Amino acid sequence: MRLQVTDIIERKDNPAYLLRSIAKAIQIHKKAKPFSFYHTISDATSNLEPVSIKNEQMSLPKSSALSQNITAKKNKVVESELTVSDKTHQETAQLSPLPNQENIDKSEQGNVLLRESIAFLRDKLRNGQMQLPTMPIVAKDVLLIMGKENIGPHHIIPILERDQHITSKVIKMANTAHNRRVNKIANIHDAIIRLGHKTVFNILQTVSHRGFFKLKSLAYQEIMENLWENTIATAFIARNIAYGLGIKNHEDVYLAALFINVGEPFLVRVVAGTPEISAKIQNDLQNLIMLFDKCHAEFGSTLLHSWQFNNFHIAATKHHHDALSKLEMIHIEPKNEFIKTIHIINIAGFIAQELGYFYFKNPVMNHFPPGLTFQESIHALGISQTSLKEYTNGVETFVSDSVDVS
Repeated sequence: MRLQVTDIIERKDNPAYLLRSIAKAIQIHKKAKPFSFYHTISDATSNLEPVSIKNEQMSLPKSSALSQNITAKKNKVVESELTVSDKTHQETAQLSPLPNQENIDKSEQGNVLLRESIAFLRDKLRNGQMQLPTMPIVAKDVLLIMGKENIGPHHIIPILERDQHITSKVIKMANTAHNRRVNKIANIHDAIIRLGHKTVFNILQTVSHRGFFKLKSLAYQEIMENLWENTIATAFIARNIAYGLGIKNHEDVYLAALFINVGEPFLVRVVAGTPEISAKIQNDLQNLIMLFDKCHAEFGSTLLHSWQFNNFHIAATKHHHDALSKLEMIHIEPKNEFIKTIHIINIAGFIAQELGYFYFKNPVMNHFPPGLTFQESIHALGISQTSLKEYTNGVETFVSDSVDVS
């Protein structure tokens, strides 16, 4: 079955319909079983600590209600029926109890606690009282090298060879089904010659960034796994779109997408490491979504600045949920390339969620944040409706390989 373009055009004002049609067409086209890529992290490898705030104790309460609220990992199923994105307000309302004074009072109390939490975290971040996570040294050194001109294998290989552990992971991912050409890649030199130094650089950043989504806290492991799968699926689809549009630096789009929502796992680390905030968030996961919406762009851009990313990537992370009128006012050059990158990642993010890469098992809790609409980005880039399905080819394998690379 092929995607019916005429149906989409007739309802082009409904992005949810378009996304659902794409997902349905993909599912039928592949004629495969629903896929699931949950990878349980063992205690032996989940050794990264939550983010700490200076002069405060950062242990998560043992009797965490959040651990009871987070359920078993969802199966990543491409929905062929209605999803939350196209439910009516009436349908959504039926999922919640009718409001009463007690519910209203609790809601207001929750809003106050959430506002206090947001104000507290922003104050710590802006006053330099929050200990920012560090980037792996090898990944950071290669990042700085890649910002220079006339880069070749002889610049990158000596840096990678300083860390054999991370080098082995890069080679492992270079030999996955997505990257492998014909013969097996045996070393970094082969990888760079056959895949190109930018592709190898992005593989390095991917395997390094994977560790950022690991926590000792069992209460937050599942949300971090979901965030990772959404992140890597979005980056993969964004690169495919950029390549399909003939963008020469499509690997740069992948890198921007890989880190554009870095503020979200960063915030999970902060919450896990801050007992007073965790206590306010854990009773209602909806509060975590609100925390993401209010803070993740600022926290993410601050983190990328500390990791010495260039201004282009920092601005993309900071402003990716801004309206087009605001994006056009940002002083980033080349401006057209910047806005086009935001449009591409926006489309990729919508499609990734529609393919089942959600943050939460409960579909009502997954939503599309404010900013550019799906249809707005499709129109801006002049992407044909039928080509969208092609950009998802291989995403399942890539996500699975990226989850298992650690």
